[in-house]
Amino acid sequence: MAGIAACLSLSLVGAVAFAVVNFTGRTGTVGYNALLGLSLGLAIIAAGIGAVLWDKRLIPQEEAVEERHPMVSPGAEEAATQQTVDRVVAETGLRQLPVLRRLVLAMLGGFGVIAVVPLLNLVRRAPHRDLFTTRWSPGARLVTPEGRPVRLGDLAIGGILTVLPEGHLGLDAQADSAALLIRLPPGLATPPRQAAAGYDNHVAFSKICTHAGCPVSMYMSQPHQLQCPCHQSVFDMTDLARPIFGPATRALPQLPVTVDADGCFRARSDFPEPVGPGFWSRS
Repeated sequence: MAGIAACLSLSLVGAVAFAVVNFTGRTGTVGYNALLGLSLGLAIIAAGIGAVLWDKRLIPQEEAVEERHPMVSPGAEEAATQQTVDRVVAETGLRQLPVLRRLVLAMLGGFGVIAVVPLLNLVRRAPHRDLFTTRWSPGARLVTPEGRPVRLGDLAIGGILTVLPEGHLGLDAQADSAALLIRLPPGLATPPRQAAAGYDNHVAFSKICTHAGCPVSMYMSQPHQLQCPCHQSVFDMTDLARPIFGPATRALPQLPVTVDADGCFRARSDFPEPVGPGFWSRS
């Protein structure tokens, strides 16, 4: 009986863990998917083992042959059916074992949770918000990957520097928030929208290629073009980082920047559009 109770309890724990991970875990990560699978697997496997143990240890093992009988009246048939149900329930031991009965009901409730949780995801507000936002926020200071604040004058004309939002230097931040700060030559003709989002010929664009998400890092200062080393997409930095060669079809999103009273670069907002490659609602 102890083994059966343990299996039913583990099944309930797995069902609850499935619901907790679903609502609190970070979607899209390897750990999130693994925990969902492990918790669901635990609930199903433990329930299956518990059912097998129940059958082997509690239900009488006997072979019975039921002879065919002539049709009886509805009243007699109902009575016979009720007797059969009572006999089956008695054989399962549910009436004699209240603890296991409660565990069975709890386990079934756990599977109800597993069935309902995916449906609740359909009504969650912005379940994939991470695809549309990064760690950048208004006032976030631009820092190097080592955490050093970037100041006006740090870059020479034609210079380029990888920047991250202050306080977010980990791999997760680098995967979607990495940007390139570039100092273009003065007097260079650029679209008004690009100039308005920059500061004193400094512009910042996402470092994540819009083709496959590779880090764009090869800057050619003379033609003012940025090239992705993976699939050779080329972006024109004088025209809102528009792709002019290669498989990329979307421009690199521009990060609006300004300079504070201390001369440090700060973001004015997050990227105005999703960074990286397209997805089901973004091509």
